Amino acid sequence: MGEKILNIPNAVTLVRFILVIPFIYMLFIGENLSSLFIFLLAVLSDKLDGTLARRLKQETQFGKTFDALTDSLMVISGLVALFVLGYIPIILAIMIFLPRIITAILFLLFFIPKKIKFFTTIYSRVAALFVYTTIAFIMLEITILIYGLIIGIYILSFIHWYEMVKVKKDA
Repeated sequence: MGEKILNIPNAVTLVRFILVIPFIYMLFIGENLSSLFIFLLAVLSDKLDGTLARRLKQETQFGKTFDALTDSLMVISGLVALFVLGYIPIILAIMIFLPRIITAILFLLFFIPKKIKFFTTIYSRVAALFVYTTIAFIMLEITILIYGLIIGIYILSFIHWYEMVKVKKDA
């Protein structure tokens, strides 16, 4: 029988998915603090859905994929909005999002053909936290730490990619 995709953790992810709309809307009407609050709510609920899935024994491949897609949607839409609104140049938006693209390409090239399931590592989770922090700092116009966070994103992503390649070799 297939996975049960209608469960509490996936409902939390669905709420986070829907939160992208008010997050972007508030950014575009200049309500940065409201937008930041929605963004932080989404980031915190990202931790909640995974914890619930493990505790309730409701982890599904659909949930993991939907969670990753929702995270990427929140990040890419936020970066595009911040670029369009003039907060960041396009190259900075690309630099922040590029590790997610590389991870997706590695997954598509190496994992799907061997039917290896999607997974995260502590490195990818901390890199995601750095991405969220970078976006929040941009929204608050705190620019002093942004480039250090981006360097951290790449270091952690490289370690995660190494772990992905190691798993692929073992499969």
